[in-house]
Amino acid sequence: MADVLDLVMSTLLEDAAFNEELERWCQERCDLFTEEQEHKLEYTTLHQEFCELFEAAITQILDAQGNSVEEFWQKLTKAADGDDSFQGEAFLLQCLAAVIDYDQFVVTMRGLKSAKAPRK
Repeated sequence: MADVLDLVMSTLLEDAAFNEELERWCQERCDLFTEEQEHKLEYTTLHQEFCELFEAAITQILDAQGNSVEEFWQKLTKAADGDDSFQGEAFLLQCLAAVIDYDQFVVTMRGLKSAKAPRK
């Protein structure tokens, strides 16, 4: 049974299918985002859907390797609380924060939309 934090980190960094699925989902929805200051209620719904997609994919990977989501969150919580035995997991914490942070999600979606726009 692989270490649960290492498994998730390698998935985030190396699993092409996982990353392609998330990117495809974002590309299909980024056109809904505008540069207006006020956020549409729809953004919150999309962010929740993205978090659920991400969590479902991570859960599937953990289950396939005989790990549990509970074990993952317990170890991640220890890392977040400054447990010295988890110093190497700081990058994983940053990745996950970027995934679940609503404001970062909106910035990312707007950036994807901008990148798709034809250059003048």
